Amino acid sequence: EEQVLAVHYGSCPRFINPYGNASMTRQEGNVKMLAFYVPGHRAAGQRQLDLTEPAMAWFSRQIGDYPFDTYTIAEMGVPLERTDNYAQEYPMAYFIPSQWLDFGTSPGNWTWYTPVHEVGHQWFYSTVGNNQLTDPWLDEAMTTYMRTEYVRANFPSEYDASYQAKTANATTSRPPAR
Repeated sequence: EEQVLAVHYGSCPRFINPYGNASMTRQEGNVKMLAFYVPGHRAAGQRQLDLTEPAMAWFSRQIGDYPFDTYTIAEMGVPLERTDNYAQEYPMAYFIPSQWLDFGTSPGNWTWYTPVHEVGHQWFYSTVGNNQLTDPWLDEAMTTYMRTEYVRANFPSEYDASYQAKTANATTSRPPAR
C-alpha cells in the first residue's frame, strides 16, 4: 500500500524526466538522486536536490551508508485536504506539496530544513527502523534531533534562526545548550 501511495503521489506525465534531463539529478556517492517536478517548478526541484544532496552525504557519514542506490524527490500536487498538507517520506522517496514550493527555502526558514528532515527519515524509520504506525514519535524525535545536529554542524550561523522557525508554536523558546 505504501508503494502504491508513493507512485500515486509521485507520478505525473508532465514531470520533467530526470533520466533524460541531467539538471534534475545529483549523484551522492552510490546514490542517484532524482527530482520529478513539472517544468514550471524546475528551479524548485533543483533547489530541493541542492538541499538534500549534502544532507544525504552527512547522514551517511554520521549514521551509516544509505543502503539504496536511488532517492526520489517529487512534488505532490495531490493534497486537497488540510490534513494532507505536509511533506511525506517513504523508503527511497520524499514528496513535497506543490503549494510549499512558493514558500522559498532561505536558510533558517522551516522550508529550508524540511528537506533535510525528510532525508533523515531514510535512516530513522527506514534503515534504523521502528514501527512508525505504533511508535511514530521514535523516528520523528531522532530525525528532528539529527536534523538539528546537521544544522549545528554545517550551518552554525543559522542554528538559532532555524531553532526559532521550528519551535515557533512550542511552549519553550530556549534552544538546547551548545
